[in-house]
Amino acid sequence: MLHIRQGDVTDARLPADVVPGHDVIVNFAAETHVDRSISGPGEFVVTNMHGLQRLL
Repeated sequence: MLHIRQGDVTDARLPADVVPGHDVIVNFAAETHVDRSISGPGEFVVTNMHGLQRLL
């Protein structure tokens, strides 16, 4: 069964609420374009690095 949960990847409570009972998590929150990292490096790091850290 597929469940989709939309939320802020940097929210520490979200993974704690979602992960139990699931075998796979897919993170679509990453900033994907290099130009975004140049024009907004802070947001890029928060989304990609801190967001991934929360999920891990």
